[in-house]
Amino acid sequence: MQNGARFEAGVRVFYKRSEFQNLINKFDREENIFVNDSVLSNQFDIIENVNAAYVNYVGKWGWLNYQFGLRFEYSFYEGNVLNTENSFTYQYPNSPDNIVKAVFPGLYLSRKFGENQELQFNVSRKIGRPGFWQLTPRVNINDPRNLRLGNPNPVSYTQQTLPTSDQG
Repeated sequence: MQNGARFEAGVRVFYKRSEFQNLINKFDREENIFVNDSVLSNQFDIIENVNAAYVNYVGKWGWLNYQFGLRFEYSFYEGNVLNTENSFTYQYPNSPDNIVKAVFPGLYLSRKFGENQELQFNVSRKIGRPGFWQLTPRVNINDPRNLRLGNPNPVSYTQQTLPTSDQG
């Protein structure tokens, strides 16, 4: 390719399986011992999987540096509360009908002004995936003044970004 232009492609695979437990004990004054509180205690088995593939083209046209590309992403999250019958899952895209929603384009432009100054502009589409505490259907009592309960059926969101920056 000419003028330092290059084509990039790659894949990313992330898989993680975790098990953890959060045991809550209460003091039984009659028996003078701590006993497990099965309502507030949790045992989780979690599978998290994110797969992505991308292609980018990077080049220069006169004084303008540019990069444009596409990224495809599939994500899956499954959690089981082992001491109950509760489970929760998240999948994006959630069916072949909306596979186009899993394509994320990006365009990045920059121009240098002298040795120490650069103006950057980019337009891209990104995904926001829910985290563990946003998904789990159990009560989180880490802060007794703010009890939290997750949504086991979330909808992911995408956002279009249009940041600019001046570095120098």
